[in-house]
Amino acid sequence: YDFSAKESILVTVRFDVIKEGTASIGTSMTQILSMELDSSNKNQPLKDYTLTDETKVIKGTTDPTEPTEAPTVAPTEAPTEKPTQKPTEQPTTPSSGDAVINGQKANIGDQVTYTAYLKANELVAGVNAHVIYTGGVLKLSQATLDSKKAQVIPVLATGSSVLNFD
Repeated sequence: YDFSAKESILVTVRFDVIKEGTASIGTSMTQILSMELDSSNKNQPLKDYTLTDETKVIKGTTDPTEPTEAPTVAPTEAPTEKPTQKPTEQPTTPSSGDAVINGQKANIGDQVTYTAYLKANELVAGVNAHVIYTGGVLKLSQATLDSKKAQVIPVLATGSSVLNFD
């Protein structure tokens, strides 16, 4: 796999904030091999790579892919648009439902997108990565569970890979 681009995404997942508390999301690499062969014809562990991550809080539970569909439904339901007023009220009361995810404040009902980036100077193989997170405060969103492999692990999805949400 080629992770030589400046921001090659290793994995990107979305979580729902379901409870107050402090939570963390991270990536654990248990194996990453170089494609360079040694004299015994075995792959060596990759020695020079950089793993970084980014956490973004999305206020409310609206999926960013849904706004293109929502306006077609909203005009027919104009009298029942009270839910659009509630999100504007929730930020004014941040003390209820507060959570801190990787140092960022979030409320119950918000979504958090976590992306890990891998940068390597040579081709890699045998990548075994785990996204670890605080359960109870966070749960994998349905949007992530319904995603295609290329949306969650775009570079790894170009070859033989396994994506497991268990």
